Amino acid sequence: MKKVLLLGALLTITSNIWAADDLLPNAGVKERVILRDAKSFTTEVSTSTVRCSEIGYGAQELKINLAALDGWTLFDHTNSNFGDIGEPCMTAGRCKAPWGGDGFSIDDLIQNNPGAEAVTVARTVTELKIETRDENNQEVCQRSLREDLQTSIRGIKFHHSRSGLDQNFPIEVCRK
Repeated sequence: MKKVLLLGALLTITSNIWAADDLLPNAGVKERVILRDAKSFTTEVSTSTVRCSEIGYGAQELKINLAALDGWTLFDHTNSNFGDIGEPCMTAGRCKAPWGGDGFSIDDLIQNNPGAEAVTVARTVTELKIETRDENNQEVCQRSLREDLQTSIRGIKFHHSRSGLDQNFPIEVCRK
């Protein structure tokens, strides 16, 4: 129930919360890890779960769907709002261009061996606080949460991050 209430309170993505003009002098971001855990499961590694897609990133990224993350994470790690496959996913970074260069290909992950793979996803949830000013020019403590996921599948590192719950609190919250 707490998770449902927390998700219901999510407002916006933290990348838009702190305009430089609103920061108080000497204001730095204070970070505090509030949860660190992991989940192990088996997932399919095949052309039905692995893809190169620019949806959500603006450039071709190697992604894998990890349905077992659904309901475990605090934030929604799917790209379903973008019309992509509607399961949680993680990215390994840039896909290799057809003519070569840096990055990964789908074949680098599948390795001519589609099938089940044991996976452990590490999760870190971090509270971020910064002293700033609100729309009424009052000093406030802007608080948000960030959830970072990391794993390695067949030697390739995957990650994903989501954030939100941007809320203003009395300035004293940041000074504790």
